[in-house]
Amino acid sequence: LLCRAYTQYGDEQYIQSAKKAINFMLLPVENGGTAYYKGSYITFEESAKVLTVLNGMIFSVWGLYEICILTDDEKLKATLDISVKTVASLLARYDRGYWSNYDLNGHIASPFYHDLHIEQLKVMYKLFGIAEFKDFCEKWKKYQSSAVKPKMAFAVKAIQKLKSSDNSVKD
Repeated sequence: LLCRAYTQYGDEQYIQSAKKAINFMLLPVENGGTAYYKGSYITFEESAKVLTVLNGMIFSVWGLYEICILTDDEKLKATLDISVKTVASLLARYDRGYWSNYDLNGHIASPFYHDLHIEQLKVMYKLFGIAEFKDFCEKWKKYQSSAVKPKMAFAVKAIQKLKSSDNSVKD
């Protein structure tokens, strides 16, 4: 939003605020930020309880992408590259074989979030051209057209909700 406000109005305060937001996002989780660095991977976390929410990770990548368009910051571009590759490499862990997961804790995605994942992967493929984005997009779309798979997902989702004593995950 801040990047787009800067583009629209040209006010330097918007881009400076966007840079501050990105710098906070890139702070390691242990220092109060949202980034988790492990080897050559970087993920962006929404909370300490929920491990790497797929749609949140992709939205974070998009924020990083937008600021990279407006700046010539090579460090941010390198971080973007790593984060895009991380998302692509993790997609298999979000796949249940009949539906997508909401996060890496194994919470199954609701129909809304499954649809959102598909739309986000379409955009990720258009932006970055990585085959995994297209492949999982197509696979997850096929799950939706199955006579059985959406029903399986609904049943698993219902069971997870019934078993969950922590309703903080709004998936």
